[in-house]
Amino acid sequence: PDAALYWDTNVWPYSSDWASSNDHALMVALFGAIQDGDLGDTDPDRLHAAGLSSGGYMTSRMALSYPGRFRSLAVLSASWATCAGAVCAVPSLDTDHPPTLFVHGTADTVVPLWTARLYTGALNDAGVPWSLVEVSGGGHAWFEETPAAVVDWFEAHP
Repeated sequence: PDAALYWDTNVWPYSSDWASSNDHALMVALFGAIQDGDLGDTDPDRLHAAGLSSGGYMTSRMALSYPGRFRSLAVLSASWATCAGAVCAVPSLDTDHPPTLFVHGTADTVVPLWTARLYTGALNDAGVPWSLVEVSGGGHAWFEETPAAVVDWFEAHP
């Protein structure tokens, strides 16, 4: 597959050896650029992340690999960082996991809704705030509801 089409977060060997991935190197460089002010007036203590599909898995990678850096997350048509479609196991999560919004279609056959529900269950068990917007009949897609839901979620977790 073309590596330019997806993040490495749930691709072997990086799913278990994240520090060796090019995507980890990119994140470290981005964190440095934010800290140094190279990306404008961005507060490194007020970061949020959102992503769709592979980007959604990468969004949950922020909680797994960069604890304490993000105020909240929005995982769209995806699930836990190391899941891949219907191959999904979500570990017990720490209480410092960022509050997480999920937007997911009920008819998604690429990333089944039940995988996002596994993730919300782990968040619930850890006492971490979460919300799941289920789009009835929606597949693996960006939905009309998504922009407002993400902005509202981020604003609720300054």
